[in-house]
Amino acid sequence: MTARSASLPAKPWTVTSRTIVFGAVGAALYGALGVFSVIFPGTANVAIRPALAIIPFVGIRFGPIAGFFTGFEIGALGENTSLLQYSGVLALISNKKS
Repeated sequence: MTARSASLPAKPWTVTSRTIVFGAVGAALYGALGVFSVIFPGTANVAIRPALAIIPFVGIRFGPIAGFFTGFEIGALGENTSLLQYSGVLALISNKKS
């Protein structure tokens, strides 16, 4: 019975390099799949984004810390950078007066 206890997974709330790597891989998968969305015809801006399923999958499969890290990276890097492009902040920065 001691061989079985050696194969038990680590505690779900521990932060290891494996957890960070799985969170980064989840964020990269979201970035790759985030391009695809399905817009329903006849509705006003109702779309399904299949990439959103990556966050709970990573959280369930690799632990809550990896799922949080995936969602945090997506929120900090993926979604907010697209908002900056359309808000005009980059246009203000790039139009320097000489």
